[in-house]
Amino acid sequence: MQNLHILRVKNTIQAMNIVCFRPRLEANLNDTFIEWGIKYLLKELLGNSICFHNVYFEPLDNKKLPDHDLFVLSGTPWIWDQCTLSAKYRDLITVLRASKAPKIALGIGACFPFGYRVKTARKALLFMPDLDSILKLFSSITVRDKYAKRICNSLGIMSKLLCCPAVFAKEYVGLTHREPQTNILFFYAPQFGLSRGVLKEDFVQHYIALQANYARTVGAEVICINKNEARTATELGLNVKLMHSPEETAQKLILAGTLLSGRVHGCMFTVGMPISAALLPVDTRYLTYKYCGGKIIMAGKVSSITPRRLRCTKFNYNKEKKRWEKFLTYSLNAAGLC
Repeated sequence: MQNLHILRVKNTIQAMNIVCFRPRLEANLNDTFIEWGIKYLLKELLGNSICFHNVYFEPLDNKKLPDHDLFVLSGTPWIWDQCTLSAKYRDLITVLRASKAPKIALGIGACFPFGYRVKTARKALLFMPDLDSILKLFSSITVRDKYAKRICNSLGIMSKLLCCPAVFAKEYVGLTHREPQTNILFFYAPQFGLSRGVLKEDFVQHYIALQANYARTVGAEVICINKNEARTATELGLNVKLMHSPEETAQKLILAGTLLSGRVHGCMFTVGMPISAALLPVDTRYLTYKYCGGKIIMAGKVSSITPRRLRCTKFNYNKEKKRWEKFLTYSLNAAGLC
């Protein structure tokens, strides 16, 4: 019955214009994996008679919002202390005011230091003023980690905990795991990242040393997506390749036999592939990968890392895809789009 209903949705949608609101490429190339996953899921449900329009923020595109039937907020970290006071939210509020279309948010994540305690609604609004009134503008929301879910719950915001859409990115671009397989280190320098303000210097130095020692021990191919990270890796004597596009990054990841990554969505792209992988996290964003059964290695608890610590994710791809289809079918019906 569910498949028949999904087929009916495909057949009743004629032409739909969809705005996908997402960060600029230079902020984080891997955010494109989330965008690809969202587009794959929507195309699977609605068919090919849809047109996507990317609208970028930080800085916000100055052009007028294109005509659209649906506004989609693409998941990145959207929940953290003081988040609603950021330029990111100023851009979001600007486009939400301009958009008259139904709005859904897919793959919303939280970013907090390790050990963060979820606040009550009163305290959440003290640290994230007006978050509830902003999120209430979306008719449907999926979250990708338990912190985002708990904060939504505390604010009385309905949300559904599902895997990050990035899991489905490889389907959108038609990539599959292939030979030759190699050991890859997706290098990350946390002193340039989102949590740089709360990480202690000794943790940062240990974290970087773990990666460098791993690369030398296993002869890993080292990649990164940030010029500052490339410079840091080079200063450590590592031969690092700077990725210049999401497509280049994806083409590299499908060749991995093993993957150690400091980048959450470096790991997320490989979920479901026969790749032994592990994430080396610096904040609660790791829960996105943990939800998918990914291996987590806490840098502060180890002195070295070997490939034996890595493993393939235990993830039921088909089951999770059906959960997404069910959610999106309900959401589009509720928004009156089918």
